Amino acid sequence: MTTTAPCAARRQTPGSVRRAGRLALCALLAACAQPDRQKSDTTAIVFDEPRDALASREECQNAFDAARTALVKRDVDACLTSLTDAARFFRDQSRADAPEARPALQAAAEELETLAANVANGRRRTAREFDRAFARAHAAEAQQHLVHARAALLKDDTVRAGEELIMTADHLERAAKDAKRPADPVVRTAIADTRSLAGEMMRGMAAVPDEASKVSTEIESAIRRIVASVYVPLGPEPLTKYD
Repeated sequence: MTTTAPCAARRQTPGSVRRAGRLALCALLAACAQPDRQKSDTTAIVFDEPRDALASREECQNAFDAARTALVKRDVDACLTSLTDAARFFRDQSRADAPEARPALQAAAEELETLAANVANGRRRTAREFDRAFARAHAAEAQQHLVHARAALLKDDTVRAGEELIMTADHLERAAKDAKRPADPVVRTAIADTRSLAGEMMRGMAAVPDEASKVSTEIESAIRRIVASVYVPLGPEPLTKYD
């Protein structure tokens, strides 16, 4: 994890600078929430503050795991069920979420629906294709939580913003794993720095503008890097049936 200024120093930041830090982070997170775009293998951070957003978070990882396992086992029915569940999850999220988060969530739902249709029609899909789709879906959720962090900061809810950034880092890490880029230094730095900043915010500390700018840029670069790495140009659909 990259080093940041000591936490004690941030507690001494004057109120005006603290407010400026929040506003700067709001603006920078807003800039990150653009359409282009496993749990941590690092040491977990433990907090004493309430974790309402974390406690109520909804996840689609079980459906992803079940779909991939069923694909490998050639269990078409189970694979189709799990993909349909995952697609429904993202479709529901896209309908209920903020406008800035919807395009990526809708794209994830559509991709999962297409995978499900291909499986239902007997078109052979590979585990790598599933992983690429899951990577893009996690990238969409990382973006979604950036949008939520911005909204929390607009309400001056620093703790909630920190929780949302923790979830941003979680999904970024999962996306990197599915994209086969867990060792990418750009992605690893973004994850580490986001968790560090989120931990301070969850303790009620405001981010200084320079740090907010750095972390926001890192997140944006990491999301785009992952999505670009799993992009596959359109081509003819393979027609080989399942055995």
